[in-house]
Amino acid sequence: VNTYDLVNDEIPYLSDYGIIAPRLSVRKGLVVSNGVTPAISTSSLHYLVNVRQIQVVMNELNQAVQFYKGEAIQPLMNNNQIQKIIDSTLTELKNQGLVIDYRFNLEYDKNSSSGLIKVDLLTKNMVEYVSTQAQLSLT
Repeated sequence: VNTYDLVNDEIPYLSDYGIIAPRLSVRKGLVVSNGVTPAISTSSLHYLVNVRQIQVVMNELNQAVQFYKGEAIQPLMNNNQIQKIIDSTLTELKNQGLVIDYRFNLEYDKNSSSGLIKVDLLTKNMVEYVSTQAQLSLT
């Protein structure tokens, strides 16, 4: 079996192009050294860990508001019910350490049941703080 050991300074070069590079760990054997996505290297979505963090947050938000999808949004907005649910969910994720900080904005059409949750997240993976934006539909 022919093997090729990547030099430490080659792995970031491969990461820039979205190539996942394995490396040989003395304790664990063959491991992934850089979980990257095809997104450009300057994007907050370049590292797989960032994408997974966003997926977890949006899944939790989706589950929290699932009961209210399709309902008339105006009454829910008037009594701040949706805002409280979103804030509570994000606060819990912050307490768990998944989110460092967050802001959210609700946009809705007063004449229909459609709405959109826009979330600004600050997360931290092992290497960097990452600021990302995501959206979740309430329709």
